[in-house]
Amino acid sequence: AINYGVYLQAFALQEKIKQYGYDASIIDYRKRTDETQNNRLTHIISKVIKNMKYYFSIKNIYSYFITKKLKKSKGFLKRAGDFQAFQEKYFQLTKLCNNYVDVMEIGKEFDACVCGSDQIWNPKYTNCNPIYFLKFIPPDKRIAYAPSIGIDYIPQELEACFKEFVLEFKNLSVRETKGASLIKDLTDIYPNVVVDPTFLFTYDEWGKIATERLIADKYILCYFLSHSKLHKFLLDEIQKYIKYKIVILPFTYEAYKCKKYNKYYASIQEFLSLVKYADFILTDSFHGVAFSVNFNKDFYAIKRSDSANILHSRIEDFLAKIKLKERIITYKNMYAVKFDSIDYSEPNTLLEEWRNSSNNYLRNSLLNIVHKCEVHKCEVHKCEVYK
Repeated sequence: AINYGVYLQAFALQEKIKQYGYDASIIDYRKRTDETQNNRLTHIISKVIKNMKYYFSIKNIYSYFITKKLKKSKGFLKRAGDFQAFQEKYFQLTKLCNNYVDVMEIGKEFDACVCGSDQIWNPKYTNCNPIYFLKFIPPDKRIAYAPSIGIDYIPQELEACFKEFVLEFKNLSVRETKGASLIKDLTDIYPNVVVDPTFLFTYDEWGKIATERLIADKYILCYFLSHSKLHKFLLDEIQKYIKYKIVILPFTYEAYKCKKYNKYYASIQEFLSLVKYADFILTDSFHGVAFSVNFNKDFYAIKRSDSANILHSRIEDFLAKIKLKERIITYKNMYAVKFDSIDYSEPNTLLEEWRNSSNNYLRNSLLNIVHKCEVHKCEVHKCEVYK
């Protein structure tokens, strides 16, 4: 996906594992198994039938064709090329895997596998795909680091397989408290709740990857993945209080067509720079919020449009944990926004404690698996007996 958070969380996890002293690769799996794809298709058809009025409304049909047009625009294609260049420079990828057999073969090369962050356990998107639960390697080689479920329930038809897959993990963690509670309800096990992988990197580490400052003037950065009247209201409102340049990262049709503000089809390194040097940030993206916090920026998180309300729960969960929930803007409190500065003393302390415990969880999980592989002769990986 052409999304800053998707790439940066994968990069951070790869690099952090390298910092622990291991060689790390990203399994380049891009296609769902035929069986999973068929199940997903059935699931989608069922969902569409239940919500005919929504999916076949004029608004959503129009949105579909506009989005297709948008992805072919010059700015979007330029950004996609920059993402590909980042991948080629920074990702250590395996050969391309198209199905379960491919991944199973690749899995034989590794002493341990980590299913990383983002919404790989969201049944809405992946339909309980066994590959994202590392079913292709033995259970004692599996580590779950911060996978996001992203929704507040598991569809009934997928509960059995979700429960079975999760119970096989000896090293189990998730990214959100709501996800942990959901797993607890299904399995009676409460997993570790760890930071998003991007927080395993500090301000200074991300700063080394960011480009030099791109904009000399003071500016307000807007990173929106949806559009609503609330977004427009806050854009208009902030200019009454802060007389800075408005810079938009276009991901919606409305942002793409807007001629009033400055637009940047930023590369990943430029995105980091734009966040690092921004004077204020407005965003409805989880990773927009994450990097705002990591760089200690003044920001507001805007509740996303109705169709994405569930996705917003990730932001609420994270900000509540570091005592910054008041930075969320909804229709209920939109007129009370002050655009004031944030005192980061307590949030930074809480985040640092959380970061340390998350580092310990990941490091110890890897250490335990690799140590066992060294001490006991492993028929799967043909390891030598530890001397």
